[in-house]
Amino acid sequence: MRKIIGLKALIGCGVAVVIQLTIVVILHDSLREQIEADRWENHAYEVAGRLQALLLHLTEAETSRRGYILAGDAQHLAPFSPAVESIAHDLARLREMTADDPAQQKLLRAVEPAIGQKLDLLKESIALQQAGRSDATTQAALTDRGKAVMDQIRQAIATMTGKAERTLARRVRSKEEGESRTFILILCGLASSVVLFSIAFFFLWHENTVRARAQDGLTRANLKLGGKLMELERLHWLISKVEDVLPICMGCGKVKTSATSWKDIAQYLKDNKLLLSHGYCPECLPKVKAQFELETGEPPAPGAK
Repeated sequence: MRKIIGLKALIGCGVAVVIQLTIVVILHDSLREQIEADRWENHAYEVAGRLQALLLHLTEAETSRRGYILAGDAQHLAPFSPAVESIAHDLARLREMTADDPAQQKLLRAVEPAIGQKLDLLKESIALQQAGRSDATTQAALTDRGKAVMDQIRQAIATMTGKAERTLARRVRSKEEGESRTFILILCGLASSVVLFSIAFFFLWHENTVRARAQDGLTRANLKLGGKLMELERLHWLISKVEDVLPICMGCGKVKTSATSWKDIAQYLKDNKLLLSHGYCPECLPKVKAQFELETGEPPAPGAK
C-alpha cells in the first residue's frame, strides 16, 4: 500500500513538472509570437506613417510651386527640391516595406506614375514661370490638371493607408487573442500544477502519517513484548525454583513423581541414579545406642555409627 501511495505521489510530481515544462515551452512560443506580432504592428505603423509622409511631401512641393507662381519670389522654391528628394525616398522605402504584400505593391506601382505626372506638372509650371512664358490661363490649366492627378494620388494613398490600418487592426486583434490564449493556458497549467502538487503532498503526508502510526504501534508492541519476556523470565525462574523442591508424603515417605504417581523414595533415588547412605549424627548416636541396649540388653557392636 505504501509503495502504491509513493508511486502515486511520484507520478503526481512528475506530471506537475511536465506541465511546468509545457508552460515554459508555451511561454517561449508565445514570446516569440508576441515579438513577431510587435514587429508586424510596428511595420504597419511605419507603412501608414510613410504614406502620410509621402502625401505631406507632395503637398509641400505643391505649396512651394504655388507660392512661387503667386509671389514670383524664388525663395518660395527653397522647399521644392528637398520635397522632391523626400518623395523619391518615400517611394523607395514603401517598395521595401511592402515587398511581402503583393496587394500593396500593386497599389504602389499604380500610384507611382501619377506621382511622376504630378511632379512633372509642378516642374513644368515652375519652368514656364522662370522662362517668363507663363500666363494666368496656362498656370490655371496646369493647376487643374495637377489637382486632378493629386486627387488620384490621394485616393490611392487613402486606399493603401486603409489597407495598412486594416492589417494593423487584424494583427493587433490577433496579438490580443494570442495574449489571452497564452494567459488562459498559463493559468490552467498553474492551476493543474497546484492541484497535482497538492495531491502529491497529500499522498506523501498520508504515507508519512501511516508510517508514523505503524512505527508507534511497533514501538508499543516491542514494549509490550519486552514486558511479556520479563514476565516469562520471572515465571521460568519460579518454575526452576519449584522444580528444585521434592514433594514427599508425610505418612509413608513416598515421593511424588507426577500428578498421579508416587514412588518409594529408595526406588525414586535408584531410578534417578542417586545414592543414599544412612547414619547417625553425633547428637543422635548416643540416644540410638542407649535405645539399642535397652531393647536388646546388649551393647552395640564396636564401631557402630
